[in-house]
Amino acid sequence: MYRRENGNATGVLMAVIDKPNHVSVRPVNPLDMMEWINSRPTAKENPYYLTKTLASISISIRDNRGPCNVKID
Repeated sequence: MYRRENGNATGVLMAVIDKPNHVSVRPVNPLDMMEWINSRPTAKENPYYLTKTLASISISIRDNRGPCNVKID
């Protein structure tokens, strides 16, 4: 189960429940958002630090082997 704390615990990303059964992950510092978006063309060769952080979180989510059930604490 994905919980908001998983993203928030990184200190650089925050998870926002913005629709039923949907979570958006955003940088804590809103100024990072544009740079992160602009890094997309080179994300495979030179991933932005937020991409690496998100990828490490995604691995733990994928390991649950089930649907993403958002729990609000």
